[in-house]
Amino acid sequence: MQEGVFTAHQPSHQFYLLDKEAAAVSDILKIMQPQELEQVFLNQEMRRRITHAIEQYYAFHIPEFGALRTLPVLREVMS
Repeated sequence: MQEGVFTAHQPSHQFYLLDKEAAAVSDILKIMQPQELEQVFLNQEMRRRITHAIEQYYAFHIPEFGALRTLPVLREVMS
């Protein structure tokens, strides 16, 4: 199984982020200090899609991951 990668080509499976979401995740992964998060601007819909994609990623890669119990709380806070 291959870990997540950034590529210019659309993969043959449905587990990927498009353009803006992929760029935002790439930016977030490059952050070294908490205050740098202020430089990443995400609207509510983009935050929702990225959060869902991250949850799918962990569920796919960690069999015992299950569902996030705090996800409804995160969605409320981030809305």
